[in-house]
Amino acid sequence: MLARGRGLCHHQPVSPAVLVAARLLAAPEASPPALPEPGDAPLRWVADETQCPDATAVRATVEELAGRWPARHELEVDAFVRQEPDAWTMVLTVVVSGRVHRQQLEAESCPALTRAAALIVAVSIDPVASATEVPMPIEVSTAPGQRAEREPGRVNARATDVAPGRRRPAMTPTLGVGWGVVSGMTPGISSGPALSLGLDFERAHVGLVGRGVLPRAADGARVFAGTVAARGCLASRPSVVRGILCAGAEAGALQAEGTGDGARTQRFPWFAGTVGAGMRWGFADRVALTVDVEGAVALVDAQVVLGPVSAPDPTIAFANPRLGLRAGLGLQFRFSGPR
Repeated sequence: MLARGRGLCHHQPVSPAVLVAARLLAAPEASPPALPEPGDAPLRWVADETQCPDATAVRATVEELAGRWPARHELEVDAFVRQEPDAWTMVLTVVVSGRVHRQQLEAESCPALTRAAALIVAVSIDPVASATEVPMPIEVSTAPGQRAEREPGRVNARATDVAPGRRRPAMTPTLGVGWGVVSGMTPGISSGPALSLGLDFERAHVGLVGRGVLPRAADGARVFAGTVAARGCLASRPSVVRGILCAGAEAGALQAEGTGDGARTQRFPWFAGTVGAGMRWGFADRVALTVDVEGAVALVDAQVVLGPVSAPDPTIAFANPRLGLRAGLGLQFRFSGPR
């Protein structure tokens, strides 16, 4: 007769070495995949609010070209826009997968510059989707001396690998027209037109200024003048508002016409040194409002006398003072110069 008995389980203690070996032999746990950082790509847009599109318009243009705005893990965009004397410039920084790409763009207007920057961002997102005909393509120069073709009638925007804040030397021809008040050249205070031709540099300006002074009456005579001055100026860095300090030399003539019986006309040479200051406010593309204040030191004395010159005590109708002052208001037009 078989006897059944209940089996007993005996647990043996496990050594620490066995536990370590089992842990080493076990398959490693799979780490969870890294999730892309949520949210839209950041856009830092610094530009003149009155003359440039805002960040919302930039984003809309990118979405128009690429079909979407990038996510935060795809791109980061920084753009700094500044107006130069003859163009608009932008330092554009695009961070793609941790790599920084920095370019300096240049265009004739801020909207054109904005469009060029939007195209670069769109190409960084999806080159295929953004490879469509756009109304304002950019001209890119990737190496010194390399020149890309430019289609007639299209906006020119250059992109070069230039350090931020560094600008190529530029010389810009200018034409100025204005009106000013003048003392020291006629009896009392007169006024007259002024016309200037010059060259603007990054930190300087040189030019010629022609000035007409309307007639002013004295006892028995009318006095007026015309001059041409050559001057050189130190200028602040190109910006919307720019200051200048100038010095120059002026030459011309004063003319006196008698108003009584037996009247005669007499001319006097005019030479003077000038020192002045001014301001240029670029309120529109290639047009600036000018304000100038100037002092002049006359190097020649002129005396307008009544009656015979040989008279022992002639009546002096006008004698120019040694120091004269001028103040003027006008417009300056800038034209494209060599780069």
